Amino acid sequence: MPYKDPEKKRENDARRNARAKARRISDPEFAAKERTARNQYTNKKYHTDPEYKLRRNRKRVVSKYGLSVRQYAEMLTVQNNACAICKTPHIDENGKRLVIDHNHLLETGAVRGLLCMVCNLGLGQFKDSPSVLRAAAKYLEQKQ
Repeated sequence: MPYKDPEKKRENDARRNARAKARRISDPEFAAKERTARNQYTNKKYHTDPEYKLRRNRKRVVSKYGLSVRQYAEMLTVQNNACAICKTPHIDENGKRLVIDHNHLLETGAVRGLLCMVCNLGLGQFKDSPSVLRAAAKYLEQKQ
């Protein structure tokens, strides 16, 4: 039966997690079996259920940058389901998604937008430098 009081659930989860952690530390064989079983379950689910793969990838990636899945979806909607730079339409299938662009130069790693892989790699190659990107654009314009 589910807990009605979220505080009691947190307490119970903490106790259960502490017991499991202590057992894994004291019994390496148990830890190995548990890890193997968890990996087998995840791999089977990941390879046979495309919805699971999509949810898992999205949840993992957005949490890395401090976003919720809802915030990611809102950003995608604001950008009309397209890359923020090249405006290429994006269809989220088979676990592929627009990547979360963040500022590597700031300690906060502030999220700037959602980009296709090509645009994201391009920014990375130019070291996120606006002056270098402007110079590259100027070069291209002169050589046409």
